[in-house]
Amino acid sequence: MSDFITISCPTCGGQLQRGSNTSTYTCDYCGQQHRLRQEDIEEFGRCPVCRRNDKVEKVRAIFYKKSTLSSRLAPPSDPTKSLSYKPNQKPDAGPRPSDTSPNSVQTELGPYVLMFAAFFFLIFYIFDKRAVGTIVFLALLFAGITLMIVGKSQDQQVKQEHKRLISEWESRHDKMEADWVEYIEAYEKDFNQEYALLTAKHATAMQRYEQLYYCHRDDIVFIPGESGHAPSDQIDEFLIGKITKRGAQDESS
Repeated sequence: MSDFITISCPTCGGQLQRGSNTSTYTCDYCGQQHRLRQEDIEEFGRCPVCRRNDKVEKVRAIFYKKSTLSSRLAPPSDPTKSLSYKPNQKPDAGPRPSDTSPNSVQTELGPYVLMFAAFFFLIFYIFDKRAVGTIVFLALLFAGITLMIVGKSQDQQVKQEHKRLISEWESRHDKMEADWVEYIEAYEKDFNQEYALLTAKHATAMQRYEQLYYCHRDDIVFIPGESGHAPSDQIDEFLIGKITKRGAQDESS
């Protein structure tokens, strides 16, 4: 069978010839060119393998019949359904140090030693005024005052170290927060871009699906006026494979 469909030129009445995979007529007599309407392309849509249309049927119509072919010729699934939003877990800077720094052991013991010295003074000095009692009292008093002085000095060091730990924690926490905000913004940007890309691809694939035909004789799918075809079990690859990153059809493939 010839690869051309012959009809009359609406301008001069001459014969028009159109290749089976093109939508443009050229009149051999007057040179006038005519572009075929979409519905006419589908009317003359012939299988690119057998060049016949007696076993050709629109894929959407086959799908609606719920026949054995329906599942194989189903519309492409929406890829955004499998796209999950799963950013990394937010890092933790750990527990914040207490605002109150702990006292040193000397500071804690100093008041108790002084209290014991006063108690000793009352028991041994008032009731037993021997010199040994005075010596013990003075020793305890000196020890308590010394502990208080040493404790205060160490408390200053502890406070400085505590402030340093708080400052380091705040710096670490602020950096983690800033890095987390930056990460989430970048993740959401990439996620939204991927979602938009998949949505555009799916929309274009669905548009192509509505134009798709199936040849029962050769078990292939094709779009009238478009070059190329594919086995029916590769319908998704045929619909999506020619879509560029912007969601448009790649005419060069």
